[in-house]
Amino acid sequence: MGNCRSRQQPENQPLLGTSTYKHPPLNSHFGAKEFNDLDCTKDDESKADIVIVFPFDDLSDKSDPGVLMRRGLLLRLRQAGLPYKTMVSTDDNEIFVVIGQVPEARLFEAAEAQKLEVPLKKIWQAPYAKFEMQRFDDFISDELLGTKHDKQFFSSRDRQTLIMGIIEGDARSPDKEAHPDLLKLSEVDEHYWAIRGGCTGRHPNCRVNLKHYLNRRWINGFFAMHPDKAGSRRDVLFKSWVYSWPWKAQPLERIFKYFNSKTALYFAFTGYYSAWLLIAGVVGAIVQVYCVWVMLANGVQDLDNHASAAFSVFMACWGTLFLEYWKRYNTELSYRWSTLDLEDDQHERAEFKYRAEQTAGYYNTNGVFVRYDEFDLLTMKPQHNLSSYIMLEGDHRDLKTSDDRAYEQEVSIQLKQAITEMAPPQVAYQDTNSRSKRLLLTNAASVTAVFALFVLLVAFLAMRLALDKQLHYLFGEYVATVIQAVVILLLNWLYCKVAVIMVDYENYRTDAEWESALVRRAFLFQFINSYFLLFYTAFLKGHDHWLVRVFPELQDTCRDYYNAPTSSCFFQLTMLLFVLTLSVQIGSTIAEALYPWALYQLNRRIAKYRWQKSKGNQEDQEFLLGEVDKQAKLTPVDPQDTFIDYNKMVIQYGYISMFSAAFPLGSLCGFLNNLLEIRTDGWKRLRATQRPAPTKHAKDIGEWMDIMQFMTVISITTNIG
Repeated sequence: MGNCRSRQQPENQPLLGTSTYKHPPLNSHFGAKEFNDLDCTKDDESKADIVIVFPFDDLSDKSDPGVLMRRGLLLRLRQAGLPYKTMVSTDDNEIFVVIGQVPEARLFEAAEAQKLEVPLKKIWQAPYAKFEMQRFDDFISDELLGTKHDKQFFSSRDRQTLIMGIIEGDARSPDKEAHPDLLKLSEVDEHYWAIRGGCTGRHPNCRVNLKHYLNRRWINGFFAMHPDKAGSRRDVLFKSWVYSWPWKAQPLERIFKYFNSKTALYFAFTGYYSAWLLIAGVVGAIVQVYCVWVMLANGVQDLDNHASAAFSVFMACWGTLFLEYWKRYNTELSYRWSTLDLEDDQHERAEFKYRAEQTAGYYNTNGVFVRYDEFDLLTMKPQHNLSSYIMLEGDHRDLKTSDDRAYEQEVSIQLKQAITEMAPPQVAYQDTNSRSKRLLLTNAASVTAVFALFVLLVAFLAMRLALDKQLHYLFGEYVATVIQAVVILLLNWLYCKVAVIMVDYENYRTDAEWESALVRRAFLFQFINSYFLLFYTAFLKGHDHWLVRVFPELQDTCRDYYNAPTSSCFFQLTMLLFVLTLSVQIGSTIAEALYPWALYQLNRRIAKYRWQKSKGNQEDQEFLLGEVDKQAKLTPVDPQDTFIDYNKMVIQYGYISMFSAAFPLGSLCGFLNNLLEIRTDGWKRLRATQRPAPTKHAKDIGEWMDIMQFMTVISITTNIG
């Protein structure tokens, strides 16, 4: 079998022939595929992989730039070898471009070009390898790995990954992109296929950044399809994951094969972290019961005793061991899912490509840009031969003849030409000075936000005192804590949105760099917002400190269970942690899952209302949504969904580790919350939200590991204090 052939093709036949379709330019009639030719059948819907949602308008309106871009997108799909069907939504509000049933030969070509990791046969003793047609017999077909509805070489996740790679490959700004008539293979692809044996008939990528189209409102959205048949991977995953017993391990391999390594790694981390929380929770529950027994038996009005001190030492050791063992387990998962060398395959973000300048050079293996113009190669002169010099009375005299100089000049010209031909291509590069100015501006905005947050938190302290005076002490304390906890969640959510804008403005090259910058940008604000009240109660409340001298109305004393003044705020700190780790976190977990489901139900009702209005409220017709239409009404996945999930787990880890002495039962509360979190997150991803295009991968939890290690170190100090 040659490098460029599929299994069914003869010996000298190329993988894909050049398309004979001759499309007209954009300023002419669309011709071959008008939207009045709605040719999507139910069978096409069931086999759909990717759906792009267009607004319902007339494609013949050449004055609308959005129409031109949508027409251009359809032309690009055809040029890239992606067949599609079209259909109108039931409420006549949107047009669906359904991409599916892509020829297997086209997927083979894309898999080789995109270096897709495909499962290997067991004889190779390695889980995955980059796909190559010449090694076709070394790989395992999805017919052996899938369900009865997935009888193809590639799984649905891999098909969707390949299609998205074709659509967004080599993406740049649509405003700077060549006319669709001029689409061709990129220089990198041309070189790759040349060394693969000179194969002909290859397809170009669409070079479309769908996120940019969505932000410009040129399209309404795009999503990958959930398979909806009984016995499909989605159905099997739902039963073995969401409906499973709490003590059963998560089906991580199924999660990985249905979504991607980034999503699977988050659930692996949450499950592993929860298992360690159970260990700490059992010990913490024993300590908590002992503390309450001592308080009641001895008439002590506080929960502070030697058992709490011993438990804080235990938690310090627990945190260190948990993180070290997680690193080992993380490495095992990375090997299993073939993401150990992921940093070597990081692709540039399309947003970076069209926001940065184009400069000749290349990026080395460490991601450092090497500018071509930093090397004075074009002015290099050939070295003179020592025989052309003699020493006369201490002076150098050049004895070269005019023929020698002419020869050297000719060699220099040839050298310049050779170096010019060897020059690297123009690539996207963000100038260091420009990056520094952007960082200075965003850092100033972050400092301003932190200062405003500090003022707001001081105002909340005053509100807490006012509620204590107006209401019963315990009731006022509880109400104030709930109000502030809700505000903490809202401020964290709001600042995350602002942080995304700031990190986008800073313009990072790869997804890994972008996400690391987002974590660093959001951490300081969220650390202060989430733990300020706890640190104040633990170390400042009831003491004469500078904050009381500046704001005398904040003068407050610590109180015990019976509202009697005491020198320790241990009881109040316990109440705060109880509300934050149990009531608020579980409440936010449930709300996080109910929101997309409620939005989905609202979208269905709106669609039904529009349909009834268009039909004249006829009662004899039943409102039915097709499979594509039904999934289009699902809530789109938040691009920062995984970031939000990790953020919630890390904040919980801070509550449990840094203040374990005050609330030993916090570990058990966190464990119960995480059991609910895993199931609701799984239900949300499989039933309430659209399936994300599976293009994101991860080898570890990134910057979150450094933050948790930092919190573990801080916890030693806080618990001793």
